[in-house]
Amino acid sequence: MKKQIAARTELNPAALPYHIEFLEFLKAEHHKGRAIIPSQTAADERLAHSVARHLGIFSDVIASNGDTNHARKK
Repeated sequence: MKKQIAARTELNPAALPYHIEFLEFLKAEHHKGRAIIPSQTAADERLAHSVARHLGIFSDVIASNGDTNHARKK
């Protein structure tokens, strides 16, 4: 279902509410050569990769893909 919703959705990553101070910290660490991999997201990989491309600091993205759901289990 997530994959179908993502296929029909346009996401503007620039419009998302980012924690600016934390994002600046991550950018500084990225510029030092550190691999930045966000914790896994339950969002579909299409949306997660869109945000990752926009920010340009992540080394990898772990997201749901239609076969694997990365939702947190409680």
